[in-house]
Amino acid sequence: LISPGYDFSAEKTPELDFDTALPSAYRLNNLTADVDVSTDNGQTWTTVWHHTDVVNGPAHEVVPLDAYAGKPSVRVRFHFTGGLTGTWQLDNVAVGTRSLQTLPGGLLVGQVTDANTGAGVLGATVSGVAVPTDSGHSVATPGDPALPNGIYWLFSSRTGKQQFTAGLAGFGYPAVTAKVSVATNAVSAADFALHPGQLRVDESAVTDSVAWGGTKTVNLTVKNTGGSPATITLGEQAAGGAPSPAAGAARQRVKSPVTPLAVASGATGTAPAAGAPTDQAWQPMTDLPTGTYGGMAAVIGGVLYAGLGEAPGGQWSNALYSYDQATASWTTLASATTKRFNPAYGVIRGKLYVTGGRDAAGNPIKGGEVYDPATNTWSQIADAPVAYGNEGSAVLGDKLYVIGGCDWGGCGYNTVQVYDPATDTWSAGKPYPAPVSFPSCATVDGSLYCAGGAYEPANVAGTDTATGYKLDPASGAWTRIADAPVDFWGATATAAGGRLLSGGGNVLSAGSMTNEAYAYDPATNAWSAMPNLPAPVMEAAGAIGWYVVGGLNGYSVPQAMAQKLPGYDQPHADVPWLAENATKVTIGAGKSTTVKVTLDAAAMGPADAGDHLANLILDSDTPYGSTTVPFTMTVTAPAGWGELTGTVTGTGGAGTGGTVAPLAGATVQVDTRNGNVTLSTDEKGGYRLWLPVNDNPLTVIVAATGYQPDTRTVKLVKGGVVAADFALAAR
Repeated sequence: LISPGYDFSAEKTPELDFDTALPSAYRLNNLTADVDVSTDNGQTWTTVWHHTDVVNGPAHEVVPLDAYAGKPSVRVRFHFTGGLTGTWQLDNVAVGTRSLQTLPGGLLVGQVTDANTGAGVLGATVSGVAVPTDSGHSVATPGDPALPNGIYWLFSSRTGKQQFTAGLAGFGYPAVTAKVSVATNAVSAADFALHPGQLRVDESAVTDSVAWGGTKTVNLTVKNTGGSPATITLGEQAAGGAPSPAAGAARQRVKSPVTPLAVASGATGTAPAAGAPTDQAWQPMTDLPTGTYGGMAAVIGGVLYAGLGEAPGGQWSNALYSYDQATASWTTLASATTKRFNPAYGVIRGKLYVTGGRDAAGNPIKGGEVYDPATNTWSQIADAPVAYGNEGSAVLGDKLYVIGGCDWGGCGYNTVQVYDPATDTWSAGKPYPAPVSFPSCATVDGSLYCAGGAYEPANVAGTDTATGYKLDPASGAWTRIADAPVDFWGATATAAGGRLLSGGGNVLSAGSMTNEAYAYDPATNAWSAMPNLPAPVMEAAGAIGWYVVGGLNGYSVPQAMAQKLPGYDQPHADVPWLAENATKVTIGAGKSTTVKVTLDAAAMGPADAGDHLANLILDSDTPYGSTTVPFTMTVTAPAGWGELTGTVTGTGGAGTGGTVAPLAGATVQVDTRNGNVTLSTDEKGGYRLWLPVNDNPLTVIVAATGYQPDTRTVKLVKGGVVAADFALAAR
């Protein structure tokens, strides 16, 4: 590598500066790295820097060239000798006389804090109004316990009274502007307090009684105690409920020899794709411009975005598309810088963050990018500490969590890496309880859930799992949730309707690719069947909607199909007995608003009497995440009704040894002035019945097989409970 000729006629102390690295992995016999100088246009060369050993980079080298001062033409040559894959890395080369030029100005230092909490704000930008390039960022200070978080420093090219702004755009911290006195050639101090919105909720009116068949409206007061307007979006969260019924295509499994390591490397087949059967539950969309699997899909502002992954023919892709619902067509957007297969990704504050995955050579990728739909541009983000592909990922609290993954050594790690876009930094999360790759992960109502996944270290047969875990954002601890109905890996996943949704994937224990779809409900800690996908598929991309894009079919061919399951466009569940008068409200700084919440028991009857639990979720654009407000509706009988309850036990029955035991399934007949009612006892021998008091008196007859019946007369009490227990003797 030979430079042009430099004129050193006026130079007195010239030098050569460069950054360099001779990696230890390439240390071979006869490796040399020389820097030579010529003053006769390259006819003869003199060596001024010589290395045959390792130079760990980046190393900064300074080579004095005083001997060549005053020469009219000086050339510099970098000469490397090696073999095989030896390399010499060079950067930031400078030739000439280095001089120190002082600039007028002063140093400005201080702390950026949250005015609501007093805590230091990380990632805030402090910059001059007159000279925006005079800027700095607030940072954490873990290495110095004497300094609080949120410290910043910057050089101000202007002194005296100057205006500076501080803020964290896009993360709930509006900018503030203040006049600061900057001293010349000195250090000046200026602290900034940011004033985001902050919600306070009056929970005094969230519990009430409603007679069945009736409704009641309660007022929920939400106050913004912060210094900026706050916009809230209201959602609902069930605190218990029945599983969803299964629908859609019949379960299909096709034999699949693929393994986690094989898919991690991007190997696909070449057989023709089979036509997918139509299905009424899943609605087909226009196909992608090309088949793909191991890509990404996300919804931002109601628009579906999809791209990356591997296309047919083993071609890695960096393409990105958006879907226009009105025209049912895909639009090609700006391509990502890096082609990625099976990356981690997530949407944070309206931007798409993508990191990790594998490149076309199969190498795990450390680097990441962020896509801004507003400008249709990609920008680089900080490298992850450890490179993985085939990770699980989800966004929790404005941070991207990357769980497990594969590297060259195998598939299945318990590493959790957390990216904070506010500070463009990575940190270590609580390790996942088991080594995993290809899990189904999503965030539901403020908690992160992962289920399934595969483990296949080098030279060991792969396994998959039905196990799942929840990450609690407050404690940072993982806790186990109910196992999925089947073991699986490589399924598409998203969160919608207050549940973790997972579809397709590979059932390693059965050696099959599947179209099965399931939902995990945190309220019941239970899985239920969802409408099955039209055909078996794995490594498809999923997004709230429920959209499923691309994927690998039973022939191991990347698919272009896109499909949607209607009814899953909202992040939270719909609680049938809870309704609000508004779904989105903006509250000014220091102001309050009243949300009218209707407790609806119009469709309820005696069987629904008792407490019904749910949560109202207040998502906001403040930095503090969601607020959860618990609601309890106690369903009671209408005026003039009373409750009859009791327990039926048996004494001396066969095989009881003479003990008293509850009788499940016993018949309870209640004769009233206005008709008769017959019911059976539950598994604990209990029964319960609501009736109008004007049905008095009641004749209660209890009978069970193998026992002598019993009869009793009782009277109901308005709004009260009358207990009538029965102890039946064995025949």
